[in-house]
Amino acid sequence: MTNELQKHLRSIGSTIHLYNSFESPGPANYVYYTPTGDRNFRVDFGRTTMEYSVVLFIRTKEQNYEMCYFRGLFNSLDQLARVLKAWIDEKQNVDVIATQYNELEPFLFDEFVHPNPAIEERWCYVKNRIFNDLKFWQNQNFEMLYFKMLEHAKRNKEWSHYYPFTSHDWFRFSLNEELSVTWVLALVLIPTRTTEKGNYFVGVPEEECKEGYFFDDVEEAIKFYGRKLKEYKPIAYN
Repeated sequence: MTNELQKHLRSIGSTIHLYNSFESPGPANYVYYTPTGDRNFRVDFGRTTMEYSVVLFIRTKEQNYEMCYFRGLFNSLDQLARVLKAWIDEKQNVDVIATQYNELEPFLFDEFVHPNPAIEERWCYVKNRIFNDLKFWQNQNFEMLYFKMLEHAKRNKEWSHYYPFTSHDWFRFSLNEELSVTWVLALVLIPTRTTEKGNYFVGVPEEECKEGYFFDDVEEAIKFYGRKLKEYKPIAYN
C-alpha cells in the first residue's frame, strides 16, 4: 500500500514522505510516516485490501497522548491522498475538512463539560483513546458500551473530583492530576468485548474474587464499582 499511496501523494504535489518499515519494494500492510509537525496520521487496510482505514490526529506535548479528530474508510487512494494533503500540507481547519470529506467521521466532544478543565481534559482523553482506532468498524459494540459508560460515569457526582484514565482499555481513577494516587491495578471497570456474561465487567483484587463481576446494566456496574472504590484505599505511587 505504501508505494501506491506515495505515488498518489506525489501526483497532487504533497510533501508527505512515507516509508516502508519492511524495506521491500512491494506494498506493506501499514503506512508509516514521520511527522514534521504536530499533525500526524495512520493508515491501514480496511475490511478488504481494496479499502483503506485512516485516523487523523495531533500529537500533544503530553507523553503518549494523541488527539484524534477524524477516522474513516476510503475506497480510493487518490481521495485518501487528498485528505492527507489537506491535513498535513495545507493544515486545513477541522471544520473545513469535516464538510469536504463524507468518508471521515469526526470526534464528538461531550455536551456536558466538567467545570474543572484539568478533569475535563482527562475525560476527553479517555473517550478519544477509544475513538482513535483503525479497526473501529470491528469494535462498534464495545465502543458504544464504552461511551455509554463514560457518559454515566462523568455525571456521577461522587466522582466529580476524580481524574479518569485508562490502563490499556481498563477504566480507572486517580485522586490527582499526575495520576500518581490511585487504586490497586486490579480494581477496574470496562465493557466486555463478548457479552456472554454481561455488558460490563468490574475487576477486583484476586483475593476477593478471581473472576470479577459482570453486569448487563451500566448503572448497576457503576454503582458497584463506586462501592468498591470506597472499600479499597487509594495508593500513592512514586
